[in-house]
Amino acid sequence: MPRLASHTSARDALAVTVGDSISLTTELDERHLISFGNLPPQNYDRPWLGGDLMNELDEPFRRYQELHNEPGGHHIWQCSIGLHPEDGGLTDAQWSSVAHHLLEVAGITEPHANVSPVRWVALRDGGRALHIIASLVCEPAHRQLVTPAADAHTAITREWTLFIEEYLHPEGIPLTALTDEISQAHEPGDLADLLALVTDEQHGVLGQLRRFVEGAAHWSSARSGAAVQDAGHRLAWAARRLHSVQRDLTGIGTELHSVRPSPPHRAPATPKAPAAPLKHTPGPRAR
Repeated sequence: MPRLASHTSARDALAVTVGDSISLTTELDERHLISFGNLPPQNYDRPWLGGDLMNELDEPFRRYQELHNEPGGHHIWQCSIGLHPEDGGLTDAQWSSVAHHLLEVAGITEPHANVSPVRWVALRDGGRALHIIASLVCEPAHRQLVTPAADAHTAITREWTLFIEEYLHPEGIPLTALTDEISQAHEPGDLADLLALVTDEQHGVLGQLRRFVEGAAHWSSARSGAAVQDAGHRLAWAARRLHSVQRDLTGIGTELHSVRPSPPHRAPATPKAPAAPLKHTPGPRAR
């Protein structure tokens, strides 16, 4: 399940999304840095350091603040995707293609543009996950912020799933993989996206199953014999019930998308014990 977030700095995005595997002092070589857009020229005598690269992503907003005299804000957009443990791997070129496409789907960059309007990087985490971190400040004027698409999460989930299906599971995504994703859902919209994958007419497991049962019903109905004809009638009714389930789940997903995310759960405060009576007695090195 893709994860989207916004941050007040690229350093925060790096710390939250990648954690210990890539730090501010990590040298970002080809194992980590899959792709990037609109970054200033780099001295290729040595690779980027994590902290230096994040500073480059934060720089456009510092200029935006100078022009608009605005306080800090969530100007960093982040998307994290990962492969299921049972999935195969992706090549560097495939990871790079995914990063470019998801940025376009999210409305961060423009399709087929020669130059990205914003700075962004795609960092691979251990070969199984990808973190896209982008500034939302348009360059070179620094006078406008990019607004991600309202349906970015749904669109990214759909496109990432279709990519996996095409390259890793041409026979279709196993239902077990989608079932495992349920435990990763944080908000009602996450569950709605999973329901959409199951009920999709062309690629969803329910759509495929219903078409299979419909085909079996047509086959049986065209044959002679009371037993086969009876099987055809029962298969036709089963296909109708599957269609009803498919329609119901689609409606539930639509309703879940309209549910506002719940506030974070807070455990009740632990009562403090009475007070006892009084007795008379360095951050990362800059380049």
